[in-house]
Amino acid sequence: MLHQDWIHPGWREAPRARFAVMFDAMEAGEPQVLRAAPDGDGATLAFYDEWKRLTAEHAVGHLLLVCYDEDTRTLLRETLG
Repeated sequence: MLHQDWIHPGWREAPRARFAVMFDAMEAGEPQVLRAAPDGDGATLAFYDEWKRLTAEHAVGHLLLVCYDEDTRTLLRETLG
């Protein structure tokens, strides 16, 4: 998957977002990107918005906040369900 596909579907010139909120369902193969943000403040707000939504939907899995710098790393990991 190209990083542009999950930031702006159909746009090929979009800059890569520095942060991504991802959901890793127990039965799914790879985590699904839910939202992307260029800065930490927006990423934190997106993470907690998605946490509320997924909790209300009784989702089971892990919610991740990933940072793409020189090394890709998970900053937050919350277990759901």
